[in-house]
Amino acid sequence: MIELKLNEPWIYVSIATQTLHYIRGTSVHPFNVSTSKYGIGEKENSFKTPRGWHYIRFMIGKNLPENTFYKSRRPCKHSDISGRILWLQGLCEGLNKGAKKCSLRRYIYIHGTPHAFLKQPISIGCINMNNHDIKILFDRLPKYCKVYIDEK
Repeated sequence: MIELKLNEPWIYVSIATQTLHYIRGTSVHPFNVSTSKYGIGEKENSFKTPRGWHYIRFMIGKNLPENTFYKSRRPCKHSDISGRILWLQGLCEGLNKGAKKCSLRRYIYIHGTPHAFLKQPISIGCINMNNHDIKILFDRLPKYCKVYIDEK
C-alpha cells in the first residue's frame, strides 16, 4: 500500500480519459495527455503504458529551453521527446517493478512532445504532454513525486 502525506503532491493518470491530474490537497490541475497506441500493459518490449504506482526517479531538462529535444535523455536537434522528461520507477513488485516489467528499465517517461495529437493514444508506452504543460508540471513537482497510472 502506498501512503501519501497530507498535502503531498501527486499525479493521477487516467488512460481511459487521456488526462493527467496534478493533485495537491484539494487542488486538482488537469492536463491532456496521450498514452500508448498499443494499450495497457507492463511487459518488457510491449510498448504499452504500465499501470499502478510509480515515483519520479529522474527529472530531466531543468533550466533548458521549453522546446528542447532529447535523444537518450540528452539534448539533440530533433526527436519525438521534447520539453522535459520525468522518468518513472515502478513501486508495485510483480506489476511494474521486477524482472521483465520494470518501468525504469522500459524507459517509461512522462514527457513533452512536439506533436499536437493529445487526448488519443499515440505513444509507444510513455505519457506524452504538450511542451508548455510538461514545463508547468515539472516546475511544481518535488523530487520523487508519486504517480498513479489507472486504466479507468
